[in-house]
Amino acid sequence: DGYHGAGVVTIDGNGATITNLKAPLFAGGFAGASGIVIKNLTITDSQIVSTNTLGSGAFIESVDSMPNITLENCTLKNSTITGSRTGGLIGWTAGYSNVSDGPVKTYITIRDCTVEGNTIMGTGTTGGIIGLAGANDWTYHIIDNTTVTNNRITCSNSDNKGVASIVGT
Repeated sequence: DGYHGAGVVTIDGNGATITNLKAPLFAGGFAGASGIVIKNLTITDSQIVSTNTLGSGAFIESVDSMPNITLENCTLKNSTITGSRTGGLIGWTAGYSNVSDGPVKTYITIRDCTVEGNTIMGTGTTGGIIGLAGANDWTYHIIDNTTVTNNRITCSNSDNKGVASIVGT
């Protein structure tokens, strides 16, 4: 039930590493009272391909109206991420402001994460951490103590707009 949510899903990897991942860890979704918390997890040596047109990221494809999204001590290393509005960690983020049933304030916290040695390729706005951040005015981001190093970040748009080390747009 997107309007009432499914609670907060928490994954504590306890230092585990996932290799050979072919799709994002979470698709994300629309859920007014839901959230995703991912801690202490590494994704490495993976070829992640997403067909989600909203967003593509190794940990979460797209965040839409989910109040609590947290990535803490997460690492993406030596991997390739390909998709639309592509970010190394998260593809697309948005809150929700519909007058009849909103707002849903969406808080995204990315803390103590690393994006290193990856190829991040988007068909639209592309960033080392997030592809498109804040597709709505009810979206708030905190990026703290997070490093992005030695990545190849590209966009297939002919004008190459919205390509950056941290956030594409």
